[in-house]
Amino acid sequence: MMRFKAADYSPNNRQGLLQSGRHVLLLAMTTVILSHAVGWWILPALVAQGIVLLALFAPNHECVHRTVFATPWLNDWVAAVLGWLLFIPSVDFRYFHFAHHRHTQDPQRDPELATPKPTSLGGYLLALSGLPLYRSTVIWFWSLAVSRRYGEYLPANKRSATTFQARLYLALYALVVVASLWFQSWNVVLYWIGPFLIAQPFLRAYLMAEHTGCDHSRDMFSNTRTVISNRFVRWLMWNMPLHAEHHAHPSVPFYALPILHRVSQGKHKVIEPGYRQTHRHIREQL
Repeated sequence: MMRFKAADYSPNNRQGLLQSGRHVLLLAMTTVILSHAVGWWILPALVAQGIVLLALFAPNHECVHRTVFATPWLNDWVAAVLGWLLFIPSVDFRYFHFAHHRHTQDPQRDPELATPKPTSLGGYLLALSGLPLYRSTVIWFWSLAVSRRYGEYLPANKRSATTFQARLYLALYALVVVASLWFQSWNVVLYWIGPFLIAQPFLRAYLMAEHTGCDHSRDMFSNTRTVISNRFVRWLMWNMPLHAEHHAHPSVPFYALPILHRVSQGKHKVIEPGYRQTHRHIREQL
């Protein structure tokens, strides 16, 4: 029987740069396709651009864990840049996410459960639309940058850095808006904001599959769902569909998760072959 030792797998600059390069190359390809799209072809091109753009959440998440690169500051800088693109302040998100890992599916302490999971078909469709996300993002930035209200998960010595980063993000967003108006350019809307909004249901569906409908227990293979999906989706999402494995061993880098999946056979309590089946089961539980 194959054994897995997490200590044998560590963040690797080569693996991180290769995967990052491939993702950037794919984003460049969808950008070129979108720039040449005409007529009705613009819509599928926008969706493709948005899916690849929002899939940057996966490396952002991994950099927050500092498991993409062996160089710690490289993880932090990439997380900060991707966080800006995705409207996710990376300093605050790191501690939010660590609290989620420590208290997965604990209704009292998991910060992800502060936003209730959908309990009706209407709530399910609303969550998939992304509309609640936009409101919560505005509140998030206001809390960090203006009112300086922080989550209980954020250490006191990180509050100033969190507020500084949120204000820096907002200043850069304002600069982009001013530059777009000055040059009378719609490129930001066409290549970034438009695809971000249009493809949001795909990311919401992916994230909803991670824990929705799972147990409120301490067993990571019970409170977290692994979705096998297909090779392209696993590659695009940096193997994060193997999510129970990630929660069981959060220090294991993305490239080693398929190995961990193979040695974890028989442990999974919630595992699905794909996202269509996953969402069918989620809807059945509403």
